[in-house]
Amino acid sequence: MLIRIVFLFCFLLFNFIWGQQKPNVLMIIVDDLNDLPLHPEFKPQAKTPNIDRISKQGVNFTNAHCNNPVCEPSRNSLFFGLYPQTTGLHWFEHSEKNEILKNSTPLQEHLQSNGYQAFGTGKIFHSTRRNKSFDEWGHDLNYGPWPWDGRQKSRYGFLPHPSQSDFLKASADVPFAWEHCFGTFEKVPHWAPDPKNNIPGYKGWTLYTEPWEFDSNGKRDLVADELSAQWAANKLRRKSKQPFALFVGLTKTHTPLYAPKSYFDRYPLDEIKIPKNWNYIEQNLGKLEDKKLYGFRRYEMLMKYGGELYLKKWIQAYLACLSFVDDQVGILLDALESSPHKDNTVVIFTSDHGFHMGDKDFLYKGSLWESSTKIPLLISGVHGMDKGVICQKPVSLIDLYPTFVDLCQLPQNPNSKKSGYDLDGHSLVPLLNKKTKENWSGPEVAITSLAGEDHMHLTNRIGIPYPSFSVKSKAWRLILSSSGEEALYHTAKDHYEQIDLSKDPMFYEKKLELKSKLIRLKDGKKWNSLMPKSEWKLKIEPYKENWRRDLLEFKTQGSFELESKLNYKSFEIEFELKSKQVLHFQKADESFMLQNKSFSGIWSDVTVNRNNWNHFKINVLGDRYQLWINHHLFLDKRSESIKREDSIKIFTDSTEVETLSFRGMRLKKL
Repeated sequence: MLIRIVFLFCFLLFNFIWGQQKPNVLMIIVDDLNDLPLHPEFKPQAKTPNIDRISKQGVNFTNAHCNNPVCEPSRNSLFFGLYPQTTGLHWFEHSEKNEILKNSTPLQEHLQSNGYQAFGTGKIFHSTRRNKSFDEWGHDLNYGPWPWDGRQKSRYGFLPHPSQSDFLKASADVPFAWEHCFGTFEKVPHWAPDPKNNIPGYKGWTLYTEPWEFDSNGKRDLVADELSAQWAANKLRRKSKQPFALFVGLTKTHTPLYAPKSYFDRYPLDEIKIPKNWNYIEQNLGKLEDKKLYGFRRYEMLMKYGGELYLKKWIQAYLACLSFVDDQVGILLDALESSPHKDNTVVIFTSDHGFHMGDKDFLYKGSLWESSTKIPLLISGVHGMDKGVICQKPVSLIDLYPTFVDLCQLPQNPNSKKSGYDLDGHSLVPLLNKKTKENWSGPEVAITSLAGEDHMHLTNRIGIPYPSFSVKSKAWRLILSSSGEEALYHTAKDHYEQIDLSKDPMFYEKKLELKSKLIRLKDGKKWNSLMPKSEWKLKIEPYKENWRRDLLEFKTQGSFELESKLNYKSFEIEFELKSKQVLHFQKADESFMLQNKSFSGIWSDVTVNRNNWNHFKINVLGDRYQLWINHHLFLDKRSESIKREDSIKIFTDSTEVETLSFRGMRLKKL
């Protein structure tokens, strides 16, 4: 019977996917777009007829989430198919230097190696350095057009609109002034000359460092998203002997929220309703709800300047930019439908992460709540798939790489001859057809990570932060912060995630269930236990040793040293330790040390819970190292001396007989 079931599933999947020649793929990824295209009743209503066309022709995943609510880590995870917790990349951390990604195969190159052409335009990866992964490239990303003050050094944009200077002065301590601006193209910027500060002044917009023409009759140059849409449309109309994958990255709805006035007119200001119950309620989530976070500060600035009216204007601008994006999607769909590829092209539409629109008093991405993690995800055009169907299973962007593998008939393990890492996600193909949907092999929750400590305060600490995590099931969300705080929400009833049930005894079992799933996913892969004695060289005999599979215990007097047999370059190690002693942790070159007193002026006293288990986590990546003690960042330093491979040393020095105990010691190469 089992053989028959397996054969039947293989037969259905074979006919579902391979009932035709290899398909082409059109993937559209939008920047900073939240779940508005899903038309939730409890949020402002967006007008997206073209995105709706994709939904009507395929499957709409209404419980899809990003794996990190920040651009670069999200896109790296998506296009390499590896969780942020697998690679250690949770922030803007120079991904090209990461040992795992350097030795792994991005989706585009896996396609190229197996008979596909890969085309790209706009914002695909966060870094333009990745554009070499495409056979043909269209237009680089650009968030403009931009105001310009006439100086050469500001020619590349990132200046605020001069007409909003009063607004920006409302809270001068909030950085990235250009991100807060919004308005119509018709509001032509005029930067007045300021000879005292060497500002020549300029009237008009610029794009890609060149003047961007706009006249009073509404005639204007095209912006980056329009250029990308037209370039991609031409690619779709062209005949092709090879199957192709066309990746189109649309930068709106990323700020600044500029668009033609006609799009603002689609959303009259007096018709925009701010949903009830949007306000923030404190829930004891520690640093995850610190009011110094960028999203809280942006909201406070906007409300301080113009109150609810200005929030409505911001929402209007966001909706206008979404409709602008929707029209570019329409250009792509029209081109596909009139092309020779219309019957053999899969369409995937998604976003890199969500965005708060003032809900929870937050105006940004970078949280672990629903507005930041939830994304639109639509798939159409697969031969034999269901149409106009809603799928409520929790899925995430990590599942798209293996979905490409199945749809495009690619080898299953793209890293088998390189890093050796299996893809972390699970193919969505079984969920595209009612005959195979029960064979979905993915987890029951979607997981999202967020850089820990002060990264979201925008102090721009480059390194490997200790992350916080969130998991979303069909009806629940659990958040676990890096310092141990928890929040549990029944999202099926509590859309705005305001009622924290984590301390309610009635929901204790539900919290434990979700927490076990979260921990299983957050721990990632490729961890090696360092508990066996065979992993270590014992250089100085202890007074007494007790070495078991799950516990390493030494009773010592005087100096004692434990050194790993293998050498490591970039790694992540964690363990629990209990002792009264002076503690040291170092690399063999003595450049990296853990102790409970200051050493060589590197750092201040370490505080540990003596006679209790203490959790230690150390990350070493290139010339950067970080130490976390009991889930709190203690050290974040750079040192030129830790660039070569070294062994790991643990040693103690005490005049008294002491007991030193380790458990859960494990290591992952980065």
